[in-house]
Amino acid sequence: MDIDLEECLETAISLARETGQIVKEGFYLDKTMTTKGEPADLVTEFDTRVQQILFDRLGEKFPTHKLIGEESVTEPVLTDAPTWIIDPIDGTTNFIHGFPLTCISIGLTVNREPVLGVVYNPILEHMFTAKKGQGAFLNSRRIHVSEVTGRKRAFLNYRRIHVSEVTGRKRALLNYRRIHVSGVTGRERAFLHSRRIHVSGVTGRERAFLHSRRIHVSDVTDMSKALVGLEVPTTQRPSTFAMRVKRGRAIEQVAREIRGLGSIAIGLCFVAMGGLDVYQYEGGIHCWDVAAASVILLEAGGVITDPRGGPFDLMSRRVLGAGTEKLALQMVKIIQEADSS
Repeated sequence: MDIDLEECLETAISLARETGQIVKEGFYLDKTMTTKGEPADLVTEFDTRVQQILFDRLGEKFPTHKLIGEESVTEPVLTDAPTWIIDPIDGTTNFIHGFPLTCISIGLTVNREPVLGVVYNPILEHMFTAKKGQGAFLNSRRIHVSEVTGRKRAFLNYRRIHVSEVTGRKRALLNYRRIHVSGVTGRERAFLHSRRIHVSGVTGRERAFLHSRRIHVSDVTDMSKALVGLEVPTTQRPSTFAMRVKRGRAIEQVAREIRGLGSIAIGLCFVAMGGLDVYQYEGGIHCWDVAAASVILLEAGGVITDPRGGPFDLMSRRVLGAGTEKLALQMVKIIQEADSS
């Protein structure tokens, strides 16, 4: 079956933007949530609404394609047929709590291989896209492996973020919206996309830029210099919890620092843009968490593999993404040693 990947990509981007408006509106509202098995596995009315729209639109546009989604009742079965794999809101807990690392993830597989990915964070307006063999992009700008030795750069929204070191008065511009925290009364006021938000006090001086600036996969090869994405264990399954804690301690001893993001798709995309050097997750992961982001990471020049060693399997429920193969192998070794100790 001939697949027009460009048409598929354009459709996925358009649908991500359409449903992104729903996610963005819901982000600022009170949500009705339920759990799916475990207390930390949450779903809202926005998850189901977004998935239904995506299923309906994709089904109309590509009637011969199959569909897999997080909020489907049946267990996912991946075949050789063209299959759209959707996570309507990756990072649902973040979405519920108003933490802006949440996204819509739309991936397409052909012959069980991911060939196209769209990951859209409508809150920060980050649109990651990739098509097999054609590179990876963030907001239409190419992202790829760095050619600069040992130097890491990351850019966010090209807007300057400044914290005064003298008066403690904080000023920032995020997407042309001013964010202001009063240094006198302690009362916090801020606006994100014209909506009022409250922020915590920070010290230090920060600047970050994105769009029109080159972003890329990190070239770090040494774990001691790596910023590692690793989620905090919250599962109620004792064996999985113990495994994550043991691995986390082992990684913490050698990595520069660890970050938890609450979204697997965003974690892998952050590796693709060079913001993280490596990201690993196992237990509780599903194909819809990684189908789109895996294409984006690979097309950005990164590496994706099984954290236990061996090739990446979309249905294995575990993933390790890194900017370099050397760093990925170091991470695999640390995990294997932690598991055997």
